[in-house]
Amino acid sequence: MERIAIVGSGVIGLSVACRLAEYSNRDIQVTIISGQSPIETTSAVAAAYWAPYWIGSYNHAWASETLRELQQMADSANLSTGLSHCEFREWLDDAGREELLSVIDDVYWWRNLPGIRYELGTLEQPVNLELPKLGKFCFTSEVRFHSVVARMPDYLSYLSNRAMQSGRVAIERTWVDHLEPLLDSYDKVVNCTGWGAKKLVASDPETAAMRLMAGHVVRVETNALPQGLLLHRGPFKQRPLYIVPRHGTVDDVICGGTAIEIPGDMDPRKPFTFPVAETCNDIHDLCAAFSDVVATGSRCENLVGLRPVRSSLRLEKDPQHSRMVHCYGHGGSGLTLSWGSADEVMKLLDYV
Repeated sequence: MERIAIVGSGVIGLSVACRLAEYSNRDIQVTIISGQSPIETTSAVAAAYWAPYWIGSYNHAWASETLRELQQMADSANLSTGLSHCEFREWLDDAGREELLSVIDDVYWWRNLPGIRYELGTLEQPVNLELPKLGKFCFTSEVRFHSVVARMPDYLSYLSNRAMQSGRVAIERTWVDHLEPLLDSYDKVVNCTGWGAKKLVASDPETAAMRLMAGHVVRVETNALPQGLLLHRGPFKQRPLYIVPRHGTVDDVICGGTAIEIPGDMDPRKPFTFPVAETCNDIHDLCAAFSDVVATGSRCENLVGLRPVRSSLRLEKDPQHSRMVHCYGHGGSGLTLSWGSADEVMKLLDYV
């Protein structure tokens, strides 16, 4: 029996565990090692819907493969997965439309994938809004597309249960300070530590320089879910705004967001020291200006997570240790790249 350690219990670590447990052609035992439970990870805070977002270079096939898998699970209408289909609108002012057109083939390469139904058009009537603390805006165009949304607490619980039910996965709730010693106890090690890799793999120059982008969100429970709304072009490029409705054990809305770079190293064992409440108040006020559902819903939680952004996603064998695979740096696209990343890990470990 080969023993495999997966370090990290977010959506990437759990997806890798499921793939190994369900599809490995060898006799293996997988141990997920993390000082955090899945619900404590950044993955649990994510909005999260399938669409490449705040991510460096990556293999587009990983995103396409993940989309197919998520669509199949959402089609099952099994609420325990926390996955559902959603129609999104992205509103654009004139500057946002020009920016979109200049990058559409590169950034929106996925717009013709099956089931996405991406359309860019002009609004029949311009939408004029005055947003708290931001001023007046005139939205003249919109993008419409279809995607899959995950209510991440439910989805992480589903992945966890799915991995454990295989009988090939165990969980060890402990922090890892160094990866190399794990090779003494395990045949192979997979590093899925997300933003924690910045400190854990500081010997890699690009990882040491990895950007930690804080994403603040507000969770609102409501009986009537709105349509998904996104703003992240033009004047919203550095201050994104989104309203993401979710179906699951509870129907709720995630209102976001921010993309604030947090300088220096952060310790995943310690609470965040940067402002949360004031920023989340601003987010709620902005989203309420767009949606009566948000304005009248029951505001439940202020949440924040760190997106690990590198110039390219790191998915490769360690150059010094052939029995170790690194899989981190997914930025804001952990869900979007999860199953494709897990499949690539399987290949790197020679388990397919």
